[in-house]
Amino acid sequence: DPTSQLGPLIDKAAVKRIDGIVSEAATYGKILVRGGTPQDPELAAGAFFRPVLIEVDDVNTPIVQNEVFGPVQTFEVFDDEADAIRRANATEYGLAAAIFSRDEFRARRVGRELRVGNVWLNTWGLGTQLIAGDPVKQSGYGTTSGPTAVHTYQHLKRYGTAEPRH
Repeated sequence: DPTSQLGPLIDKAAVKRIDGIVSEAATYGKILVRGGTPQDPELAAGAFFRPVLIEVDDVNTPIVQNEVFGPVQTFEVFDDEADAIRRANATEYGLAAAIFSRDEFRARRVGRELRVGNVWLNTWGLGTQLIAGDPVKQSGYGTTSGPTAVHTYQHLKRYGTAEPRH
């Protein structure tokens, strides 16, 4: 469907796996939007999964510590800048981060503290060339076998910036 904004998962096993992850997360997080498997019989026959939004307090929970690979978004509330940085760095993954702020200098300062390969300011996923950037920690597993292998011994950080929304 050309009007669709969200495609299917890889297969029905992925739907079942992600639904289980979300059900488990409901025991320790607050489900704000519970999408999940569609009720429409035509969509239910495929590998579709509606988006989920979960508020999580503890950064040590599985939904925060493991990559879900599905339309599941978590968020955490932080007390101050230092707490936000601590929470963002509390996983073993470091592919990308997005910082939303009216203060670009503060956003860049926070970005320097994040142990990730890609940082977007006031946007997310700007330019697909950034996605295959230089991930760090476990997100960088396997990055030593390509033309950018020399970067394994460096720490590069890319920024994509949009104007703050008022």
